[in-house]
Amino acid sequence: MRKNLTFFFIIFTSSLTYAQILITDYGARPGEICTESIQAAIDTAYNRGGGMVIIPPGHYIAGTIELKSNIELHLAAGAVLVGSTDLSHYQRTFRSHGIIFSYHAINVSITGLGTIDGQGDAFYDFTQSHTYPEFDRADTSESGLSA
Repeated sequence: MRKNLTFFFIIFTSSLTYAQILITDYGARPGEICTESIQAAIDTAYNRGGGMVIIPPGHYIAGTIELKSNIELHLAAGAVLVGSTDLSHYQRTFRSHGIIFSYHAINVSITGLGTIDGQGDAFYDFTQSHTYPEFDRADTSESGLSA
């Protein structure tokens, strides 16, 4: 009986601490750069032990955002997270700039029916080779394909 009560208590208290946070509550507005608002919502959820950060319908422009442990980034139907075309809105991470990254985090997810539009064509240099020597095709699902 005691084990059952302990298990119930853990599940019950965990469900109470799971935050659901709208980015608009942190100042995000459709059509504007929202990096700081989105990151503030993520940081708040993280500091509360984790939770769901909700991007509601609309187009929200962002630079680099960092997902942290126990965070679910949820894009509602009709939500579009649009990557800024201004490189100054991005942090340099590992090799290149990116709209979403996570470092040493666990239990991270991106869910929902919304869209992430990184605007890759704005950054892609079609005149350059994008093959890296450390990329080993044998370690991928494409290992059976010829180069």
